[in-house]
Amino acid sequence: MKNYLILLLAAAVLFGCEKGPEQLSFSTVVTNTGCNKATRAETDEDSNPFLVLKYTSNGLELTRYNALLNCAINNGGIICDVSIEGNVISYHAYEKDGTMLKCLCPVDRMSSVIGGLRLGKEYVLEYKCGEDRASIGFVYSNDLNEVFPLN
Repeated sequence: MKNYLILLLAAAVLFGCEKGPEQLSFSTVVTNTGCNKATRAETDEDSNPFLVLKYTSNGLELTRYNALLNCAINNGGIICDVSIEGNVISYHAYEKDGTMLKCLCPVDRMSSVIGGLRLGKEYVLEYKCGEDRASIGFVYSNDLNEVFPLN
């Protein structure tokens, strides 16, 4: 009986030490500035889209600047789908109302937070929003604050 308990305890220690999959949490609401009423020239340097990845106490903050989305965001807002497999984070932000309108809406800033990432781990962010796609490698650390151009 004593040997059985020792074997059971050893098995619990061996198998209990494995880390399970990361449990992501993220804001389901993407905060954004809404449609910018002013039109910007295509050549305006300040209107180039870029993404900022930043560590916060709540998790990885993704802030997108100068997005061009369908005007449907005025009806339902913007939502995102986030998933992780291994070290790859898939992030897809899109218009909540699936009915696409025949107009575009410049959005100055939109952001969301992904929680549950492990400090010191390397990740690849597969980012998709509107027409923009990016594959961005980064190490999640408490001093993360990086800017990535999107075009």
